[in-house]
Amino acid sequence: MHRIVLLAFALNACATPIVRDGEWALSNLQGAPTDAPRPNLTIEGERMSGFAGCNRLTAQIETDPNVAAFFRGPVATTRMHCEGAAMDMERALLLALERTGDARIEDNMLIFFDVNNHEIMRFVRAR
Repeated sequence: MHRIVLLAFALNACATPIVRDGEWALSNLQGAPTDAPRPNLTIEGERMSGFAGCNRLTAQIETDPNVAAFFRGPVATTRMHCEGAAMDMERALLLALERTGDARIEDNMLIFFDVNNHEIMRFVRAR
């Protein structure tokens, strides 16, 4: 089994890189409120920034395809307080980002996975 995973990883490392740069809008986050402002992300090289539902966020992300991690450090946010669904959305998003082990592009979707390769959330390319 480990040989298959390593072979697939090696093949992905040699493939043409998929462009993650751009703007992404949340399309699915299980357990998130449906009546809240929708988070969005902007990826530019090694930087990710965006709107978490109430506050702005920023983080450094890994661009080396040989590193099995998405973030290089913690996700930082501003500290405004919001009421109700906006804060619930932000909590759900930040918890999902905290659980992230990897993120991949599939069919113009940015999909976040936990360390066990289970899908956590999806974003659709906005631009």
